[in-house]
Amino acid sequence: MRPKTIIWFEVIFFATLLLGVIQSYLGWETLTEKASVGYILGIQIITVAIVIALVLFISRKKSKVAMWILVIMSLLGLPLVFLLATSEQLAGSGWITLVQTIGQLFAVALLFFPASRTWMSKKTE
Repeated sequence: MRPKTIIWFEVIFFATLLLGVIQSYLGWETLTEKASVGYILGIQIITVAIVIALVLFISRKKSKVAMWILVIMSLLGLPLVFLLATSEQLAGSGWITLVQTIGQLFAVALLFFPASRTWMSKKTE
């Protein structure tokens, strides 16, 4: 059985993806001024699909490779979020971006809790 930390990781990360959809809706006009609708939708769909796949590989298949890819992606995204926020180039709500970023970092941190690490290291449940 999956530990609560892994279940919460999955729930929180999916909630942050939902926040991302809301953020895109709120900033849609700003986004489409900078690029075509097809490009924006394509990038967003691909990004969300990759993140969903990584989260599911981690939370359902115990993939350490997926875990480290998600950790690296989350850490590399921090400077970009900070840059966009400080240059006032965020599309949508800054508060949503802040909550989404904190949520993602917390969810990733849950992967390093003892219960998660023990569960990830086991070959079978």
